[in-house]
Amino acid sequence: MKIRVLAIAPYPGLKDLLLEMAQNEDAIEMDVEAADLHEAVPLVRHAEQQGYDIIVSRGGTATVIRKHVNLPVVDIPVSGYDILKVADAREEREFQGGDHRLSFDLPRRSGGVEPAGLPNPFLSD
Repeated sequence: MKIRVLAIAPYPGLKDLLLEMAQNEDAIEMDVEAADLHEAVPLVRHAEQQGYDIIVSRGGTATVIRKHVNLPVVDIPVSGYDILKVADAREEREFQGGDHRLSFDLPRRSGGVEPAGLPNPFLSD
C-alpha cells in the first residue's frame, strides 16, 4: 500500500522537484500543488477525507497548514539556496523600483555566481 502525500510547494521549481523525486519512490503516491501561506489552507482542509496520509510543505506555509489539519505535516527545511532566491528577488524588485516588503538584512550580490547557477541542494549524486 502506497503512502499518499499531498505536497504544497510555495514556488513552481519546488513543485517540479517534488514530482520528480516522487517518481523514483515506489512506496509514495504524491500530489503537488503550488500555493503559499494562506493560499494553501483551502487545498489541505479536506486532505484527510481525500485519503492523504501526510502533508509536506515548508517554512511559514507548513506552520500555517499545521494549524488547520490533523494530519502530520513534514517541513522541508529552508536552505542557503532559498535565501539566495529571496536576495535575488529583492535585488530585482529594487532594480525595477517595486515595493520593498521583502526586508531581509542580507548582503547584496556583487557579481559572482548567480542563484540559478548554484547546484540544487535537493538532488544528490
